[in-house]
Amino acid sequence: TSTGDMDGGEGRIVEFNRVSGDYRGYGTAEIEENEREEKLTNLSLGIGKITLTFASEGNVTLGRKNEIQKFSLRQSRFGVSNVSAHYLYDNDRSKSTTFKLTDFSIDMKDIDLQTNLRSTGIDNGQGSFTMKNMEIKIPREIQDVPEFRKIASYLGIGVGQFRIRQIDIKMEIKNGRDVTIQTTLNTQFGKAIMKGNYTLIFNDDGRDDIFIDDMTIEVSNLSRGLSDLLKNWELETGQNLPRKGNKIFLEITGYADKPVIQGIDPEIIRF
Repeated sequence: TSTGDMDGGEGRIVEFNRVSGDYRGYGTAEIEENEREEKLTNLSLGIGKITLTFASEGNVTLGRKNEIQKFSLRQSRFGVSNVSAHYLYDNDRSKSTTFKLTDFSIDMKDIDLQTNLRSTGIDNGQGSFTMKNMEIKIPREIQDVPEFRKIASYLGIGVGQFRIRQIDIKMEIKNGRDVTIQTTLNTQFGKAIMKGNYTLIFNDDGRDDIFIDDMTIEVSNLSRGLSDLLKNWELETGQNLPRKGNKIFLEITGYADKPVIQGIDPEIIRF
């Protein structure tokens, strides 16, 4: 406690924190006396439309112990459109973020699900994922970070806006193991189209493999930053990526963990 010869008089409690070395109480401002500054957060969210469709027809097959052995789903869809969100912290525009999305949807069709005591898997089915015109406005305080500016220069992010024009994924599985996937990715820093056929291999030891029967990846419209990175990689490795015209065109086969890319030294891409 304080003594009588101290300015504040005697009997006042003084606390000392041995870990931080700080005093609290006499001679210091109490937390209750500190001026508290409130920070206001403003978040607005808008959704134009929500779509939810589930099963025009559903079938369930039960086993002897009433466990589900097979489940069929004819159609299911979830989608939203014209989504927007705006976040503003402490009325500071440098900390504001805006998100916009024109369309987002997930579709499933003719899904046949098989289950047993050991595992559950899809025998047959089709599915798709679509996202269009997603835009994120990056806060100014993040744009000013040197590391972010470097990444932004590679990706062609101008005026602090990150854009994805389209993501489109279509997948089909047959007989529980034959898979076809088509993917389109269209962004401000490049466009990629991937088409492939795959085989799922189920091993007795429980370790499953994916074999790429055939897959192609076509890349175009790269930003200057990514284009320069690829050119430097080609110079450093002595490898030239296969091309068709001005588009990078890769043909891939083999196991997913050891892919073989036509025209590329396998040792360079080993994981």
